[in-house]
Amino acid sequence: MERQVSYSVANFAAKFCKELGANKTSICSPLSAEMVLALLALGCKNQTHDELLKALAKTDDDAIRSSYGFLTSTLKAVKGATLNVANKVYLHKGGELKPGIDEDAKKVFQSSLDQLDFNDSKASANTINNWVAQQTNDKITNIVSPNMMTEYTRVVLVNAIYFQGLWAKQFRARATRNRPFYVNEQNTIHVPMMSLRETYFDYRVSQELNAKLLRMWYQGGEASMVIVLPDEVEGLRSVLKKLASGHNIMTDIESMRSTELDIMIPKFKVETTMDLKKLLPNLGIKSIFDEKNADIDMLKSNQKLFVSDAIQKALIIVDEQGTEAAACTVFMERECCYRPRQSFIANYPFFFLLTAREIPLFIGVYEGSEYAV
Repeated sequence: MERQVSYSVANFAAKFCKELGANKTSICSPLSAEMVLALLALGCKNQTHDELLKALAKTDDDAIRSSYGFLTSTLKAVKGATLNVANKVYLHKGGELKPGIDEDAKKVFQSSLDQLDFNDSKASANTINNWVAQQTNDKITNIVSPNMMTEYTRVVLVNAIYFQGLWAKQFRARATRNRPFYVNEQNTIHVPMMSLRETYFDYRVSQELNAKLLRMWYQGGEASMVIVLPDEVEGLRSVLKKLASGHNIMTDIESMRSTELDIMIPKFKVETTMDLKKLLPNLGIKSIFDEKNADIDMLKSNQKLFVSDAIQKALIIVDEQGTEAAACTVFMERECCYRPRQSFIANYPFFFLLTAREIPLFIGVYEGSEYAV
């Protein structure tokens, strides 16, 4: 089951790859969006339901319950790192979920439910933002604004993911230096680069992706960051295209071998806000946003609903000690000072993912940023 769920989450995350970048460093959590969509799917019917099942690659509601129930439980037991995955359902004052979806929210997604008076949009926004900040160690703030809620708002679905981990093999801060980063073959900027010499890391050369993969573990041995470095300075778009077209990155990760390396990677901080209302239709999820045709039937009152806003904010901090990352969804240096026997020097654009128990939590692209930690 764990491998099946891992592949499924990776497959959904891959669909986001073609939406990443556009020559811009960015991060997102497809998993965060996926969990909100899965809960939503259990409250939908007809075409709206079918679109969500197809996007999630699930055959029926029972497959959703089985997969996400297992996923939620699995992510509660990650060793050595701080990982919080939290779900919340906010209902308009006096509103109730239908018994089936109420049970699914609590049992499958371990979601808590609360009621708000959405007519008081400022207070409602404050409550939601405070909950998200609390779940993400104050890293994600102000994800919703009062103008997103109106007298017609009935349900707000929220997923928050927070991760903090220390490298199993930490970098020395005194070894960090500003070095050239090749944004493309013509342009360079200087960014702080962390380095480690003669250290064993999981490593693989992927002929299919035309890229090299480096895996760096966090303490506890159950969470890791994987960097996918294209063979060419301007090869990132090709890598992302292959991932979005169905290449299973998890098979590459499973084939990695411990190798003695000298490595060099950027130290960086990235925060991204994504409008999922623009992104999800590109993945075939359209009808939930259609006020006339959305078939969302979650409330006891039988009021028909549609999704008016879907926002995700994500942040990642990578430094010498480790990584801190959070997300919430509402719904090439050619020369250096030494010549290593074998090296992994991430000094041009690359793709990365952060995993826990082989589940991709966050994915992103780094294309150079002077906004560093």
